[in-house]
Amino acid sequence: MILVVVVLGYLFREEQVSDLIKYSENNNLSLVKSLSNQFFEFYTDQITDLEKLSDIELKQNPVAREFDKRVRTHVDSLDVHVIGIVSLNGVTLLSTNPRTLGEKAKISLFYKSIETKKPKSFLKYQDLVSSMEALQVHRYVVTSYIPLFNKGDPEMIGVAEIQLDVTDFIESINNESTYAYLIISALMLVVVVMLFLFAQKSGQLIKKLKQGIDKQEKLVQHQKYHDTLTGLPNRIRFLTHLEHEMKLSKLRNNLLALLFIDLDYFQKINDALGYVVGDNLLVEVSERLQQCVRPGDTVARIGGDEFVIVLQSITVLDEAEEVARQILGSIAEVYKVEDNELFMSLSIGIAMYPFTEDDANTLLKKANSAMKKAKLAGRNTFRYFTESTRKQMVSRFSTENSLRRALERDEFELFYQPIVQAKTGRIVSVEALLRWDSPDQGFVSPEEFIPLLEETGLIIPVGQWVIENACKQGVVWNKMGINDLKINVNMSARQLLHKDLIKQVNDALDMSGLPPHLLDLEITESLLIEDFKNTIHILDNLNDLGIGLSIDDFGTGYSSLSYLKRMPVDTLKIDRMFIRDIAVNIDDAAIVEAICALSRSLRFKVTAEGLETADQLEHLRRAGVNQVQGFLLSKPVCASELEPLLRQKKILISSDSAA
Repeated sequence: MILVVVVLGYLFREEQVSDLIKYSENNNLSLVKSLSNQFFEFYTDQITDLEKLSDIELKQNPVAREFDKRVRTHVDSLDVHVIGIVSLNGVTLLSTNPRTLGEKAKISLFYKSIETKKPKSFLKYQDLVSSMEALQVHRYVVTSYIPLFNKGDPEMIGVAEIQLDVTDFIESINNESTYAYLIISALMLVVVVMLFLFAQKSGQLIKKLKQGIDKQEKLVQHQKYHDTLTGLPNRIRFLTHLEHEMKLSKLRNNLLALLFIDLDYFQKINDALGYVVGDNLLVEVSERLQQCVRPGDTVARIGGDEFVIVLQSITVLDEAEEVARQILGSIAEVYKVEDNELFMSLSIGIAMYPFTEDDANTLLKKANSAMKKAKLAGRNTFRYFTESTRKQMVSRFSTENSLRRALERDEFELFYQPIVQAKTGRIVSVEALLRWDSPDQGFVSPEEFIPLLEETGLIIPVGQWVIENACKQGVVWNKMGINDLKINVNMSARQLLHKDLIKQVNDALDMSGLPPHLLDLEITESLLIEDFKNTIHILDNLNDLGIGLSIDDFGTGYSSLSYLKRMPVDTLKIDRMFIRDIAVNIDDAAIVEAICALSRSLRFKVTAEGLETADQLEHLRRAGVNQVQGFLLSKPVCASELEPLLRQKKILISSDSAA
């Protein structure tokens, strides 16, 4: 026991001394950095010249005396004995102890510091020490060798030598070591006594240990089958429970409803506010879901933002619908998460059992398909799984597969629709519209395949193809004598926020030779509002290229004057929903007039989309619309079909001719 006490006491003291050396080294390193910021760099620049001097010349050098004076002024309140600069050859060039000037270092740690390019320090007891104040006796000194570098240069130019007085700390450590010996001895005695007592109670300890292991095993089992964030059953537990409930449903001859729930646009919250806020929101959603179900029903979390609910003993479909509507209403209420007010919606798919002979996995897939149908229906709603849903999903999967090969198979084509001046009928630009003629499915509606391009990320390469080919076509028309014709190209959300967008647009202009002012990019208003700060930066970069910018579908988003006046755009395109009934709906007419008045104030042009009748045209002219576009003038057609109209440079759109 005595040997253990001695060893532990020695280890305690050595640990304290080691910490002291490290602490002193950090202090010395900080001091060197401070001196470097103050004036060290002036002296390190002279190292090469100082190395050429002899011992006597170094001692008489006025630079050394100035160094001594300036350093003493800087560290007069610190327990520093010596501060110096040593060359890589080990010769002391500058020092607050003049007697050491010209002497060569013999300590291996000095050369180790040069070899590793890292600070090295050691503790030494000295009978006599030359301090900045005076000669001192019986002192403990920590000496640090710290490599010196010029800014931006990885090669060493010298070594700073710092000697720090730590005598008071060593005496304190010695005193603490004495106390440590006493405390360790007392603790060892206590340990012996405790071991004796523990030996008597070993049976009780083993029993408690077993209880702890049992509790741990239960915790592990719970974590295996439950979601760690919300505490709800996880996918493994849920599928087992669903199989059990399906068997009971069949035995009792009643219905079971499975609700598959997916949060709408949840990833945007994670991206914008961080995963901590996202996790807190998921916990709140899980609590609201549990409040919406009946006793005996089950709520589980089976994925990131995916939840499922099993409604047992359903007698009529209305019961499942009632729960779904209650969930939609509860989830829609505002959330307060970390000083953020958030709004959330979700899409619900409902599959019923036992309408067909399904297992748990199949029923889950059906509910998932119904949920996707709810997403396609606009989100924040619910849909039932039916056979038509399955066929829809199969068709969508087939369309997606064909779409992935469409670009390399050259199946896409650009159609063009003219945009004309409302008063004169002169064609000022054409909008390039993507069309897909699939060998497998025939002509596919843009409303069907363009959302798929967005979801799959294919919109990036396809969008680049659209810009490049639209620019090439503009040059072709230019060479045919159809001059000053602008080409309008729609820009999707993914394209606008893609890191290579500016390069793609610039490359398309360079390769085609189209003048930048003849290209106009159309961005939807809702996209501008979602990430305004980043979008404005991108639009400014596009504007710097010299291209035109338009806000598409204007009036359908959350319009803001503060946003509009900061946007580098040229044109507002009024959405067709305001044009359709403008001749009979005074509200639509008032909105169009207000947009035109606003645009005149901000010096924007106004284009009206969806023009179909002469009455609409007359109202648009009176409202002050600059340009119009729609089937009354021309439907979208291929480039060759449009060329006769372009050669005329004008479309007759007077009221009489239009009628």
